[in-house]
Amino acid sequence: MPVNKHLPNLDPEYMLDDYGAMLNLIRNQYDPPLPIERIETIKKAFFLGIDYMQERGFIKRKIIDNAQDVEKLQLFVRDFTEEGLLFYRTKYQNYLTAIDKVSTIPEEAVKRYLKNN
Repeated sequence: MPVNKHLPNLDPEYMLDDYGAMLNLIRNQYDPPLPIERIETIKKAFFLGIDYMQERGFIKRKIIDNAQDVEKLQLFVRDFTEEGLLFYRTKYQNYLTAIDKVSTIPEEAVKRYLKNN
C-alpha cells in the first residue's frame, strides 16, 4: 500500500526525531532530575524500538548498534522504506507514548507490543 494514501508527501530530508534532544528534554523536565537508571531504561527502550524496525527492514540501513548510540541518533524520512514510514507514524508513535508508563523494558515485551499494537 503506497504511503501517500495514508500520509502527506514528506521531504526526504525532514528530520522525524532527534533522540539526543529528546533525552535532554527528558533529563531537564523533572525536578528533581530522573535517576540515571531511568534515563538508561529510556535509552534502551528507544534502541529496542529502532532495532525492531531495523530487523524488519522498515529502515533502509543499519543506523544504530546499541543503546549508547541513541544519544547521537537522528531519524529522517529518507531512512525509512514506505512501509517503515507508515509503521513509524502509527505503531511506533504509540510505543513511544507507552515507554513513559513502564519502569523496565523487557526485550521480548517490546517485540510483542510493536507487533500487536
